[in-house]
Amino acid sequence: MRIAYLAIILFLSSCGVFEPRDPEEPTSGNSSYIPPTTYSLVVQNIMQAISEKNVDNYIACFVSDPSMPDFIFSPSAEIMASSADIFSNWDISDEKRYFTTEIASLENGITPSLSFEELNYESLSPDSISFTSNYSLKIPQNTNDEAHDYRGKLQYIIIKNKLNGLWFVYTWKDISIEEYESWSSLKAQS
Repeated sequence: MRIAYLAIILFLSSCGVFEPRDPEEPTSGNSSYIPPTTYSLVVQNIMQAISEKNVDNYIACFVSDPSMPDFIFSPSAEIMASSADIFSNWDISDEKRYFTTEIASLENGITPSLSFEELNYESLSPDSISFTSNYSLKIPQNTNDEAHDYRGKLQYIIIKNKLNGLWFVYTWKDISIEEYESWSSLKAQS
């Protein structure tokens, strides 16, 4: 019997079961997501999710709760004309697929960025805000290239979930501006 115990102890000590192991890397990466208790935090969270390449945080900015209306994306007019089949039933799962595909296509060390200019918040009701702004979405293709710059104007209708008090993008309208590809064109490519 003593030999059996000795054999078990020797086996367990030889396979490293009792040795400390290296800590695992976090699975979600760095996250600066802030629960959107104000409508402006939604815009901030979208910018951060893009720069952090965080799919979960990006999707968390859009309506996906069954108790709320479905998310709606309206592409720029020229992209809708050329890609109506892609955008005719665009929903939150398409938005997630687009962003996941785009992030997966980037090399390690590549950081996309989103900036807004001429921000305008307009109250539509106590639980609904219109946010319009010019945007610049810069996506480097590799570490040696300059970023591809998608530009346009967007309008978000941001609504408040009455159950938890958090804000989400309900509708997104993309408007192209001359001489630049719009965000819609990037989505059409995914």
